Amino acid sequence: MNQPPKPSKQAVWSLILGILSNLCLWILGSIPAIILGIIGMKKADADPENVGGKGMSLAGLICGAVGLMVGFLPVVTVAGIIASLTMPAAVSISENAKLTVEMNQARQIILASHHYAGDNDGNLPPDLQTLVPDYLDDPALLKVESPDGSMADFLYRTGLNIEKAGLSDPVILSPNTRMGKRVVGFLDGQVKALRDSERAGIDSQFSGF
Repeated sequence: MNQPPKPSKQAVWSLILGILSNLCLWILGSIPAIILGIIGMKKADADPENVGGKGMSLAGLICGAVGLMVGFLPVVTVAGIIASLTMPAAVSISENAKLTVEMNQARQIILASHHYAGDNDGNLPPDLQTLVPDYLDDPALLKVESPDGSMADFLYRTGLNIEKAGLSDPVILSPNTRMGKRVVGFLDGQVKALRDSERAGIDSQFSGF
């Protein structure tokens, strides 16, 4: 009776590493187990009379694949946790940066409006477009980026006179709410990012709001 062919070394080591990959080696054992399993199966197919262990190679390959998935599971889990923790922080940084940009734009608009008023008996411009180009070089400063990516105009109070209005009167208002705040520019040059509760009576002073 003929003895069955001995399994190749690749088949033996594939099974050993495949088992260990599920116990302790994980990725370190699973990848070699898969590679050796494939080699062992090819050797058995190429010379079935002298080389055995095809089933052993297949078992090692399967164990290695399972070990690979088990090894990657913690990595994927940790990556998901890190992403969930960092995403809000990234959004917060981005929104705060946009708030800062809007505040800088508002300051430049109010400064330009003061220069206009100095040349027009204290009257602020009838609309913000009037500031361009004599008092404001860049018309892009009059627009802010909306959450949907489109550009929107600052809201503006018309009919104010710098000598008659109160210095604490609001002049411009951002159309956007970021981090629960809107940028408000006041006649005295102050620019603040205010929450809804801090803007009581302000929003209603702007037409189109």
